[in-house]
Amino acid sequence: MLRNVSHLILVLASFACSRPAPPPLPAQAPSPASLAPVPTESRRGMLTGMGVDWVDAPATGDVAAQVREQWSKSQTDGRALLVYVGAGWCEPCKIFHDAVLAGRFNGPADGLRLLVYDLDRDKDRLAAAGYTSDMIPLFAGTAPDGMATSRKLGGAVKGMEAIDYLTARLQRLIASQRRMDTKVVQGLEGRRAPAPVEAPAAATVVVPLRPPAVAP
Repeated sequence: MLRNVSHLILVLASFACSRPAPPPLPAQAPSPASLAPVPTESRRGMLTGMGVDWVDAPATGDVAAQVREQWSKSQTDGRALLVYVGAGWCEPCKIFHDAVLAGRFNGPADGLRLLVYDLDRDKDRLAAAGYTSDMIPLFAGTAPDGMATSRKLGGAVKGMEAIDYLTARLQRLIASQRRMDTKVVQGLEGRRAPAPVEAPAAATVVVPLRPPAVAP
């Protein structure tokens, strides 16, 4: 019995983050230069132009409104928009981010735009727009009104296996998002299309019948 319980604990430990873990103690103090944050625009510039367009969401404001803006922009740019939720303490999240930065998703995730949120900072406002999950990293489908759809991917295995684990699942989610986007755009275009103009009906000329002439 004890052996079975130990095996179950080991299996559960190999899956995604559900709560913060205490940070490990650093082996040595980092240099001041390494502590300097990378400016948002610079970091986005490093990520844009590869397979994934990484867009850091504003730190405050209505999530649905932010998603609506990015959804419209993504249609113009020919990209599929997903909301991504991670956290600094989440190991699979860090592995995914580093893999994107290194171009590991260049090709498998071509045309993807991620609107990126932090779970610890944004949990409540994300929930107001329907972006929730028991585990992270979270990849969630987006609707034109900015709300979350039922299409989402939550969690990943730990370690470098997270890259392979996420790749196939993320590809399916991107394809699903593109199908939905196509239907929505076609529906909007159909409503905007002018009604066909019918040609006027040909005029009908009625010729009265004359009574036959009577000889005098």
